Amino acid sequence: MNNKKPNLFLDFDGLKYYTFREFAKYYNERYSVDIKAEEFHIEKDAHKLVSSHIQITEKELYDACGTEFLSSIPWHSTVEPYAGLCEVLPGLAKKYTIHTVTARQFSGVNTIQYLNEKYVPGCISQIHCVWKKLQNGEYEHISKIDYILEYIHDGDIFIDDTPKEIIGAQNIVRSILFDPHDVFSGLLDIRERVTSWNQIGELIL
Repeated sequence: MNNKKPNLFLDFDGLKYYTFREFAKYYNERYSVDIKAEEFHIEKDAHKLVSSHIQITEKELYDACGTEFLSSIPWHSTVEPYAGLCEVLPGLAKKYTIHTVTARQFSGVNTIQYLNEKYVPGCISQIHCVWKKLQNGEYEHISKIDYILEYIHDGDIFIDDTPKEIIGAQNIVRSILFDPHDVFSGLLDIRERVTSWNQIGELIL
């Protein structure tokens, strides 16, 4: 008899934690631009937001962000969890093996661990960062779905706040869009959508 728990693959920014205020503040101070936290509710690509104000390459932006922001505990000390996370996730951890899957760089794994242990200690088993900067300055890329495919078996679930991630994964694994700001209700390609952590608990606990 196989008693192995199913996997629950959870995004980080915009799902567990509302990091958009801190991202916006960092980019505004770093580049003298005026980005509102709410802009991240719809546009998940930081380079598109910043480059609408100034000319900057993706590599320039993410090199700086990886060094100055993503690995900085002080920048993350004011980050808050989404309502319901701290109450719902411990129950989910009893039923699922929980993975953090994030488009962040591996250089910031310390801040991911910091927030997870601060708010949901002992709940998350593994962390996968999509991007890892190599010694030659280039980036290694292992997508969320490629990581999920290494572990996938019956009963697994993936939850993310980015529609393209969900659309790309929902034919492979049960995929649920987290839409707490109710901005993607018109996307008919999304099979499952929730707007709160309480709904996540009701749906999969």
